[in-house]
Amino acid sequence: MPASIGVASGTLFPWIGWAIWKARNRLVFDGFAASPEETLSSAIRLAREWSKDSKPETSGQIRNRRVELPTPNGATIVRSDAAWSGDGNVAGLGWIIFDPTRHKEFQRRMEYIASPLMAEGH
Repeated sequence: MPASIGVASGTLFPWIGWAIWKARNRLVFDGFAASPEETLSSAIRLAREWSKDSKPETSGQIRNRRVELPTPNGATIVRSDAAWSGDGNVAGLGWIIFDPTRHKEFQRRMEYIASPLMAEGH
């Protein structure tokens, strides 16, 4: 992309996709049809905001940081995840329940799951 729009080369593509998705949703849910020019302008604006507000990580920073949020005493916490295989529409589900005195782990295989989103929803 040309530097004249104020966005680094290669960073505009995902924003164009996002702007198209948002424009599609506005059409479907609100009946508002945005022009291609409005959609592209929105993508450029979003890309500029992102590049202005995001700070590059230094080489000493760890990329995958686990953030532990404080929990109230006596709280029960549930963490879950899913994996999905399209080769048979099978999902593997797992969840852990942490309570103040112990934790319990669960897992389950499910069949006839049509998508990764459906697996995560289960």
